[in-house]
Amino acid sequence: MVKVVDNLLSPEEFKKLNDVLMGPEFPWYFLTYKVKSGDGNFQFCHNFILSGKVVSKFVTILDPFISKLNMKKVIRIKANKTFKKKENI
Repeated sequence: MVKVVDNLLSPEEFKKLNDVLMGPEFPWYFLTYKVKSGDGNFQFCHNFILSGKVVSKFVTILDPFISKLNMKKVIRIKANKTFKKKENI
């Protein structure tokens, strides 16, 4: 079950997160597909945690999420950056 929490971050926390993710120092990595290889879509991705291990030096920007959600264990956290297309897929 998915639980939606509106306004989880304060305006200040959201601004800080947005500034980092959209800033010139944040690394995005190009993927030629979204769901499966050859699907004709592309996106940029940044992994923070994979298989329970921190893989990004930027992981501390997620501290507000992690502390407020009271998670027992984190297996994967990633950010996707997609672009507008003529048609929604």
